[in-house]
Amino acid sequence: MEAPCAQYVPTTLLLIITYLTFYFALDDFTDRIMVSLTALMVMAALFLQTNQSMPRTAHLKVVDIWFLFCIIIKFVIVLWLVVINYVRQMEALRGRKQQVPTHNGKVWTNVNGSLDSAVTITTTVITANKINFWAQLIIPTGFFARKAAREEEEKATKEGRDEEEGGREGEEEEGGREEGRGRGGREGGRKGEEEEGGREGGRERKRREGGREEGRGRGRREGGKERKRRY
Repeated sequence: MEAPCAQYVPTTLLLIITYLTFYFALDDFTDRIMVSLTALMVMAALFLQTNQSMPRTAHLKVVDIWFLFCIIIKFVIVLWLVVINYVRQMEALRGRKQQVPTHNGKVWTNVNGSLDSAVTITTTVITANKINFWAQLIIPTGFFARKAAREEEEKATKEGRDEEEGGREGEEEEGGREEGRGRGGREGGRKGEEEEGGREGGRERKRREGGREEGRGRGRREGGKERKRRY
């Protein structure tokens, strides 16, 4: 239980903090990028500390995959912030109109070739706002979609293991049946051999008994002949 409390919770909080930079003001690029880079460096430091404190293995651990996922997401957020700031600056340059200052400090814009109206200069940042809005939607959607995919993968893996275990149990049960059949066949063979041996023994006894009876009969006949000769 140490890994979820010591690693997953702070990394999740850092990921949330990095995502919240999309809700900063668009023209506040310094704060947006500094918060994101600081969270990214803290995440990298935690990753190195965790690798040094945990035993080395030949394969990637679950906590390693989680750290790599968080670092990649943070790096993507940093790139997104840079792109949004670049688009905002380009739109600001394209949306800036020709300005002519007057004697009272007001800003006047040349409209139809005459200086007859004061126009408030507004910078259009429509594309940058759209990119920022889609970033606010895509990042959590991708996170939860990855989580759902991981749960489905774990579920499929568990079902595969259950099917494999069920197959093994079926094979063991079938093997036990075959072994029982083999034992029954051997036992039956032994009983048959014993019965056959008993029959052969009975026949041999009968032969012996018959031989004895025949010998006795011969002895009686020989004795009768001998008596007759004497008389």
